[in-house]
Amino acid sequence: MRVIAHAVRTLSLGMVALLSAGTLTAVAAPPMPPSVAKGNNWNVEPVAGGYWLTLRLDAPAPMRASLPLLAVDGVPVGVAKQSPDRRTLTLISADPAVVKDRPTPTG
Repeated sequence: MRVIAHAVRTLSLGMVALLSAGTLTAVAAPPMPPSVAKGNNWNVEPVAGGYWLTLRLDAPAPMRASLPLLAVDGVPVGVAKQSPDRRTLTLISADPAVVKDRPTPTG
């Protein structure tokens, strides 16, 4: 009898847990931050610690021995991370110059 009572109590607690989890409502994801600068193939968004810079290329970037750099107004702002298809370069920079002009890949 004790085993049955324990099993019923365990199942009851499990059902309460399932029912309470089922009543949770979906929480909407926070809205994406607005772009602070944008062009046809580039975008700058504010993030903690600076700006997230994305540059989309028309063709895959050429394979090189050097790391991909992004420059704004001819001044390098940092080493970019390259997407697997080599068509997108991204970086996070604290330099406010990234919102002033169009980024370009260098070297």
